[in-house]
Amino acid sequence: MHQSKVPQLRFPDFMVDWKRIRLKEVSKYFNGGSYENDVKNKGKYELITLKSIDMDGKLVNSYRYIDREVSTLNKDTLVMILSEQAPGLIGMTAVIPSDNKYVLNQRVAEIRPNQKVDSYFLSQVINRNQRYFSKHGAGTKVQNISKPNVEKFEFLFPLYAEQRKIASFLTAVDSKIEKLTRKKELLEEY
Repeated sequence: MHQSKVPQLRFPDFMVDWKRIRLKEVSKYFNGGSYENDVKNKGKYELITLKSIDMDGKLVNSYRYIDREVSTLNKDTLVMILSEQAPGLIGMTAVIPSDNKYVLNQRVAEIRPNQKVDSYFLSQVINRNQRYFSKHGAGTKVQNISKPNVEKFEFLFPLYAEQRKIASFLTAVDSKIEKLTRKKELLEEY
């Protein structure tokens, strides 16, 4: 079956076909470290754990910290859940919002996009293809995804300018949804 190289819906100012690529062609993969003996309730660096990403691909506080000087994650890096703690979370990603604040724990991967990739666009592509990661997970009690299977993930990839436009649009939609959700919660409280 031949797959189209352009999406059904598209911004009108873009005409170039999208390329089918693998994740390893546009990013570098790194594993997290083991910091179990260093974990505190408060500290200088927040630990990115299996509980740091929610079902919407948002970064949430793990309430686990370390003070030891270690390598931190850079802004716009993606973090990916490698071990399924809840159905649908394996392979889920979130984007790191700032430098020198977060440290990567074990069973979570760092996906560092190259300069031709918009982080938010890449995170959205990965998060909307969770079936791939669930299908490629291994394990009897808890599913885990391996580095080779993460790197083999294939998707259609537009030029950077189009990625930015898509990411900007999706960011605006997400912001609008968050504002409406908050408004709804306030109205329910009232």
